[in-house]
Amino acid sequence: MPGALAPETTQHLSSSPTWYLLKWSATAEMAASARYFANPFLQAPSSSSSSSSSPSSAPAQALVAAWPELEASAMDATARAVRKETARMVWETYGDGDDENHHFGVYTGLAGAALAFLHMAAAGVSGASSRARKLAKAARRALKTQPGRKRERITFHEGEPGVWAVSAAVSAVAGDDRRAWEYTQELISFYTDAPTRIRDADSDEILYGRAGYLLALLFVESFGCSVDEQVKADVVTCILDSGRTCAARAGDSSPPLMYAWHKKRYFGAAHGLSGILYTLLRAWSVVPDAARADVRATIDWFAASRFESGNWPSSMGNSKDRLVQWCHGAPGAIHMLCEAAARFDAPQLLDAAVAGGDVIWERGVLTKAPGLCHGLAGNGFALLALHRATGVAIWLVRARAFLLLANSPSFVEGHETSDNPCSLYQGTPARRSCHVSGLRAA
Repeated sequence: MPGALAPETTQHLSSSPTWYLLKWSATAEMAASARYFANPFLQAPSSSSSSSSSPSSAPAQALVAAWPELEASAMDATARAVRKETARMVWETYGDGDDENHHFGVYTGLAGAALAFLHMAAAGVSGASSRARKLAKAARRALKTQPGRKRERITFHEGEPGVWAVSAAVSAVAGDDRRAWEYTQELISFYTDAPTRIRDADSDEILYGRAGYLLALLFVESFGCSVDEQVKADVVTCILDSGRTCAARAGDSSPPLMYAWHKKRYFGAAHGLSGILYTLLRAWSVVPDAARADVRATIDWFAASRFESGNWPSSMGNSKDRLVQWCHGAPGAIHMLCEAAARFDAPQLLDAAVAGGDVIWERGVLTKAPGLCHGLAGNGFALLALHRATGVAIWLVRARAFLLLANSPSFVEGHETSDNPCSLYQGTPARRSCHVSGLRAA
């Protein structure tokens, strides 16, 4: 079991803008769980007492006071890291993409690395934009060398659609409208050339199922690329029909929509209900009026299904309150609930998201590598989502505390080693993306 981040490191927060370089203490109290480290900032206020925009605890006050200086120095350090550390790690791992063993996708491959650099470029990090273009090109090249099984995956994270979606976004940001249009057409034709690939898919979840293709369409739209509304509507209809069928099989205890993956009904963002509902909310313009009540009722059921702690089970029937990460647990649910709260003007859904945020603050300094899927960076992005949804300053303070922990030498040396350290969802690029998001958050 790993050691904890020493609580005494929070005692002198106001003495230096480099306080966030926390020390790892071999004699400190052991972590509360093998899954997460003890959060050294837990003396910061809880959300229930944080309606004021000025957090009251000494650690939080020190963080707020020191932030302007920290922001300037940390941004410079991040720019250097992008040019050196991250660029070196990614480039030495992926090269020019010719190696057929390099996966092309967003989750652990070249497209994901390109997306991380695109995100950092949007925050003004020097050199990131050119890296994004080169990595997107390498992803398209690698796509041609991959086995058919991998190429046939239908989702943003794991399949060919993710390569075209990221390439379109990179081109759009670079002002290359012609290529952005071409790559968007490749994404759309993935469906129109063979509709059965989506219609006959064996699941609906984001990582491998229909919602993952819908997510790719929504992603390119967010960068100003035009997508045929009928294509989105067709995919949404397939997802809704599948959800009703699964709910009917589950019986009276099920909400109007339910989904299964490998015969389990998951709650989480990667394989379950919260991720699927999030994509439906983002595609609301093509959700039929007759189905909207079913979506809302399913969201209400989801919010009511959480543990007393504020976290969610990984799947139906699982009574263990263990996982606090994007793929399973509160961090993934928060994005959906914030979207739903805004869509329906439903403060009770935002309350459920806030309760999940408190869970992240208590148990979210994960011992796993700091990726988006099951790491500290993914949990940090959930806290940033709460700040955007609530406007309450404590969530930005907490997100920044997480990003400083994620980039401290003690955490970098102490967390578990990733199988894919240069990937967006399991490695360093996610940590850097979270860093610049926290630095630039209003």
